[in-house]
Amino acid sequence: MLMEADKRLHEKTTQSRLSIVGRLMTIKTQHNLSEACYNEMMTLIHDIVGDDAAKDLPANFHRSMKLVHSLAMPYVKIYACPNNCMIYYKENENKEKCTICKEPRYEETTAGNKSTKIPRKVLRYLPITPRLQRLYMSQSTAKHMDYHARPHNSDEVMVHPSHGEAWKEFNKE
Repeated sequence: MLMEADKRLHEKTTQSRLSIVGRLMTIKTQHNLSEACYNEMMTLIHDIVGDDAAKDLPANFHRSMKLVHSLAMPYVKIYACPNNCMIYYKENENKEKCTICKEPRYEETTAGNKSTKIPRKVLRYLPITPRLQRLYMSQSTAKHMDYHARPHNSDEVMVHPSHGEAWKEFNKE
């Protein structure tokens, strides 16, 4: 499944659908974009490259999340204050209001007789352990991951932080 997701999107690009989805999800997170905005970007990409070339690319955020989840790249949902004051995690997990700005954590909606609490802001976090495990699964990426631990021929030219004195001292300790 990982090989299928890592296949190039089409013959005129070096990008795989997994790398494209990963980069788009990073942009969404870094710029605090909504799911609707992400969906519009995906529609634009499909329009630009054509449906035939983009047939393997997810059409929206929901399908992108399904792709990431199907590759055993789990994510953790962490609720956050809508003003970015705090996250509701660990000791704050059960709080209903932000301790700083007093904004409520949930937006309450009612449909008929049923009341539903919807979190006002959600942070999606990709834990580092499964990501590192994925990188070490592939021989092509694993060889780059342990570069610093392998012996090197030239001590005169510093091409990696592991060649520096601080790193060597750290390894001794």
